Amino acid sequence: MAIITPDDVVMYANPSYKRIFSRVPEGTLIGRTIEWNLSFYPRIIGAIPEVRAALNEKGNYTRVFSDFDENGSPLVVQVHLSRVFDRTGTHLCTLISALDITSQRSMEESLALMIDQLEGTVDQMGDPTFIVSRDQMVVAWNDAMETLTGHSKREAIGTRNYQDLLNKSVPSLPILVDLFVLAPKELIQVFPKVSRVGSSLYTEAFIQTFHGGDRTYVWVKASPISDAEGRVIGHIQTIKNMTNWKRAVESVAPKTVI
Repeated sequence: MAIITPDDVVMYANPSYKRIFSRVPEGTLIGRTIEWNLSFYPRIIGAIPEVRAALNEKGNYTRVFSDFDENGSPLVVQVHLSRVFDRTGTHLCTLISALDITSQRSMEESLALMIDQLEGTVDQMGDPTFIVSRDQMVVAWNDAMETLTGHSKREAIGTRNYQDLLNKSVPSLPILVDLFVLAPKELIQVFPKVSRVGSSLYTEAFIQTFHGGDRTYVWVKASPISDAEGRVIGHIQTIKNMTNWKRAVESVAPKTVI
């Protein structure tokens, strides 16, 4: 956060603000105009007229800016400015809050790129499959998921209500993509039927309907999706019909004679 006087001079900046705008020479940020500070960020300084116009009209302004940090790496900052007035309407100062969302934006872009690459593959998969982003938004929902749940891509993609869609249509289906936040010990205690193998989660269940059929035995698998830098940007869950396999196993299993 930073505080600017009515004549646009920076009178205070906290460590987080200084860290975000680290291209400004150390020790020179306070006591200088905001234009001088932002002159080190050519992709941001050009928005000053737009900022002033919004502050004069509405008293606040919010925007996401992209530039480069002191090391030349991409910098994405969400900035919010708001003017502070006293009871008489006199402009006292302007507050600036800045949030570095570079990692978030990078993950969003990586996920978008990966979804573009995966979308065709997911749609071609015969097994019901869906993908959620790191913030639990549905980004892929294939044709088999539409058949299984009765809910279309349009209803699911871009929303965070996949739990509701699945609980209403297939209430006995485990939702594994929600369990990656659990510590291993908690996972075992709360969901003893869920197994972790490597980075993936597995379980089995009987569900009432599957492609219009009767009670069906399924295997459920969920795995993280990582970008090129190894950051988890989403999770994918697949449901596989294993009823025929289950029947075959049971048919050859030794029978208990009483």
